[in-house]
Amino acid sequence: MFSDEWVLRSLWLWYEYQGMSLRLIAPGLCSPGSMLRRANFHGANLSDAKLGGADLSCANLSDANLYDASLGKADISGANLFGADLSGADLSEASLFAAQLSTADMSKANLVGANLSLAQLSGASLNGANLSGANLRLATLGISHVRNTEPRHVVFDDDSGNVVIFNGYVDGANLSGANLSGANLSEANFCRVNLAEANLTGAILTGTDLRGANLEGVVGLTAAQLIAAITDD
Repeated sequence: MFSDEWVLRSLWLWYEYQGMSLRLIAPGLCSPGSMLRRANFHGANLSDAKLGGADLSCANLSDANLYDASLGKADISGANLFGADLSGADLSEASLFAAQLSTADMSKANLVGANLSLAQLSGASLNGANLSGANLRLATLGISHVRNTEPRHVVFDDDSGNVVIFNGYVDGANLSGANLSGANLSEANFCRVNLAEANLTGAILTGTDLRGANLEGVVGLTAAQLIAAITDD
């Protein structure tokens, strides 16, 4: 009997050659702990996929459809998720360390306890997402504060694993209504990010760049947090 992991890898290769939807071939097949490191799922339809605990580190998931996917405790560190649809996905306690998530749709995603440190989230939509207890230390969610300077984004080359730098101008992320209570946002770039009605209760804002951010209706924001952060005033 072949293991689920072996079958999934075979289906991935079939998808590579046929350009088919993995979800249509075998919905819900992915098992916890599946090894998909460096896999190429660019533009793939993985909506509702069960990938909890899977190793997707350094995988190419750019423009992939991961709507409502289960990715709890998955290792997605260093993965390229540029433009991916992660709306409604379960990413609780997942590792997205240094992941490329610029322009990704993460609205209403569950990111409780997720590690997003050093992640690139410029232009991403996180409105209504739950980031309670998440680690966003040194993450980039805003645009470059320096006028006429384009932000730099970090992605991982799928073949060599080397870090590749490319330039691109995108707007600040949308975190309107997001739950950031208790999140570690220290030294993160939130320049011109939309934080309207977000919950920042107990969030760590040491060195967080909030210049130009929309803080209208923010819940739980204290004077001490603002003093610790970098603001326009």
